[in-house]
Order: sequence, then structure tokens, then C-alpha cells
Amino acid sequence: MTNIFWADARSILDYHYFGDVVCFDTTFKTNSYGRPFAPFVGVNHHKQTVVFGAALLYDEAADTFEWLFETFKRAMSGKEPKTILTDQCPSIISAIDKVFTNSIHRLCVWHMYQNAAKHLSHVFQGSKTFKKDFGKCVYDFEEVDDFLAGWNDMLVKYNLEDNDWLHRLFQNKEKWALVYGRQTFCADMKSTQRSESMNALLKRYLHVRLDLLDLFKHYERAVDDRRYAEVESDFYASQTSPKVPHVQMLIQTSKVYTPAMFEISGRTASISEFKVSHSASQNSHTVKFDHDGSKVSCSCKKFEFIGVLCRHALKVLDHNNIKELAPEYILKRWTRQAKSGPSYAIQKCADDEDVRVVLARQYGSLCRTYNNISSKAAANKEAYALLQSMSIELMEKVDQILHGSNQSKDIPSNHEQAEKQAENQPVECNNENVVQAKGIRRKEKENSSKRIKSGLELNKKNTQKKGQATTCKNRNGDCASASTEANPSFTMSNQYSNLQADATSFQQLLGLQPQ
Repeated sequence: MTNIFWADARSILDYHYFGDVVCFDTTFKTNSYGRPFAPFVGVNHHKQTVVFGAALLYDEAADTFEWLFETFKRAMSGKEPKTILTDQCPSIISAIDKVFTNSIHRLCVWHMYQNAAKHLSHVFQGSKTFKKDFGKCVYDFEEVDDFLAGWNDMLVKYNLEDNDWLHRLFQNKEKWALVYGRQTFCADMKSTQRSESMNALLKRYLHVRLDLLDLFKHYERAVDDRRYAEVESDFYASQTSPKVPHVQMLIQTSKVYTPAMFEISGRTASISEFKVSHSASQNSHTVKFDHDGSKVSCSCKKFEFIGVLCRHALKVLDHNNIKELAPEYILKRWTRQAKSGPSYAIQKCADDEDVRVVLARQYGSLCRTYNNISSKAAANKEAYALLQSMSIELMEKVDQILHGSNQSKDIPSNHEQAEKQAENQPVECNNENVVQAKGIRRKEKENSSKRIKSGLELNKKNTQKKGQATTCKNRNGDCASASTEANPSFTMSNQYSNLQADATSFQQLLGLQPQ
């Protein structure tokens, strides 16, 4: 076994809701062999890290990443992320181009800075302004022409026109320069910092001495911590509301957005252009406003990049007496209802479940229901009689449904197994109605082709002598008699046993009784 990928049902659901942007990082090592442990992470509606899965890889070759991304996509029902952020590893870039053909690939800015510090160490050490100028090229420019001019000025200023590393970096400028990515939704992520924070969390749980099973057990503990933080934030959001001025737009957004997201937040024909600037900043932004459709867009592209309107656009809307945001400007993934509504992923998880798991869950549910009803009805004669009669009727209806359904071919096989097992149980008691641990024993003269009748039906047909009840006190069928009139608690116990016999028979008929 070389490569392992793991994602549970909750991770698949989280990916369905928040898998539009994915960070993938392989820098975390977990064992003495230096094998990379690579988590797939994203951000939820509370701006918290959410885990979509993790991989333990043998190496970092291109075919390894191709296998991993194909496996990830298959686990997520073929859904590709809108945007995926990684480091500058050539093998990862090659694999993404082949597998995630519909995704936009962005390079992690943090890793790029680390590589810049490594390849341009003499420039970083020799100048106090290079880091600022380099960062301006990465983040600040809003127009491509301004970026190109700023990049050339930087090369000339620091005599870097012939630097090979910067030349190669510039060839991939569309993947890291924000001026090319402002219209790409990234959920406010510019780097794989989410993965880095997840790596820091994993270091508290994982170490090189863990074997494979313990590794994933501790990994699940780390993931559970993240999920509990989301539950806490959900509770906080449901119990609190921020204090806002009496402005309709603020009141609207405070009710819709989660608290974390609420905190972030000339004329041609019908189109107006506004120059908006902040008093503390010299930069200005161009906001276009459509009076007819109340559409707004800003040159800072915050809505396209994060999914929340910028303050420049909000100022223009307020200036034009628009008091509430249009629905298209409120992304559901940032709202308090981000995880509401039907989900194909939920059905996908249900469809992919093992048949034995489904049967076990259904069996457990029926056991709880019948034990609940039996414990209550056994203490009252009227309730006991009612449950007797209704159980017979219920058994007949279920029998009809099973024999009339498309799955009836599977059900009789379980039924026959239960009946056959019941026939093989050693019984020394002469009573015709003996409740067995895994079935109900009938006289051999009974026609085996008939369905197994419940204990209630047999009790009705073979009435006990007045004042007497026969029970089995051990698995071998040794019998003892007791006077029900002299011992009321025994009567209730016998009634409870009869009701349990009905439940057992009912479960056998459904094929849920374990063999």
C-alpha cells in the first residue's frame, strides 16, 4: 500500500456546501520517512477552517498527485472546486491541469514570498524597500497595465532585469498576481494559510511514532475540534445579533450573514460612475452603478473575490437611496442558512452506505421503538390487550408489503434462515409456545411453508390454563410454572416477554434479526 486518501460523510457534506475554494498543501510531514500528510481544507460560513479530506502519500511525483486528485474528485461525486490554491510544486501544477480541468488554479502567495526570500536573499538583505515594492506588485494594482508598469519599474530599480527566477515567476503571473485574480472567487483566501493553520493543529495530535490506525484516529480528533468550533459559532450566531445603526441595509445584512461575515463587510445612459475614496487613504476606486437594475460593481473587485460587497459599493448604493441589498449580492455560503436545504451529497452518502450498516441502523431503531412500547404496555391490561391486537394486524400488513414489493426475493431468504435456525434450536420443554433467543419454536407438525406467527397469535390460539403461565428460565428450555394470580409482577413480566416475542418475529420478517 503506497497512497491513502480519507474522507468521511461529514467531510463530503462540508465539501458540498463549502467546496468552491480548496487549499491543498503537502508541507506537513508525519513520520520518520518524510512521507507527506496532505489535507484538503477550505473555509466555512464562519470564516473557519473546514476539512474535506486528507491523504498520506508515498512521494510527491506527478502520477501520485494525479491519483490523489482523481480519488478526491470521485469521492466528491465528480464535483471540482471553482478555485484551488497550492504551492509552486511542478508535480502538483501538472496534476491539476490534467484532473481539475474546470478549476482555476491559484498559487499560494505565502509560499511565493518564502521562495522569493530564498532566491533573492541578497536583494531582501540589501534593501529595505524591496519587500514593499514586491508586495505592491502582488496585491495592490487593480489594472493590468498598472501592474506591468510597476513590475518593470521594480526590475529596473533593483537591477533585476536578468534574474532568471523572477523571469520564470513572471511567466506564471496569472496564477499569483491579484490583478489577474480579482474576478475569481477565492472566499478571501490568497494563500494556503488555511492549510498551514491546519498543519499547526495537526502537530498537537500527530507524531512520527503513530501507526496507521492511530494516525487516522488522532487525525479524526483534530477534525472533530474544528467541527466543534463550528457548532459553537452556529450557537453563538443563533443567540446573538450585532448592534447596528438604524439603517435598513445594515439591519438586513446583520440578520442574514453570520457574525464573522457581517464584520467584513460620470453618467452614461443609466450607468453612473463614482469615484470613492477613504479619508485615510489616497487611493480611489471606481464604482459603476446601474440605476435601472440597481446593479453595482467596484474596481476593487471585493465582491468577485470574496463574495461580499465592498464599502465603496455600499456607499454608492446608499447615496442612490438603495436601502436593501439585492439577493444576488448575498451569497448563501456566507449566511446563517449556508447548510440548509436539500443536498444531493446527503443522498449520495445514504446510497453509498453498506447494506449491513443500513440494516443494523433499522434494526436498532425498531428495537428501541418496540422496547419502549412493550415496557409501557406490559404494565396495563388494557394497553397490553390493545398492543396484542394491533401487533397481529401490523404483522399481517408488513407481511403483505414485503411479499408485494420488488425486494421480496431477498426478504424470504432471511426469513427462511431464521425459521431454519429456529427449527435447530434444542428445546426440551413440552409447551407449544416457547420463546427462543433467536426465533419462535413451533411444533414440527406445523407447515413450514407458512410464515412464522408471532407469540401473540400463538398465545391467542393456545390459551394457557386459568391462573397459570409457563416460561423458560434458561436457554435449554427448562420450564417452571408460576401462579400469575399469586405474583402480579410475574404477570407483567410474562406479558413483556410476549410483546418482545412479537418484536423479534417482526424483526425476523423484515430480515433485520441478526443470524
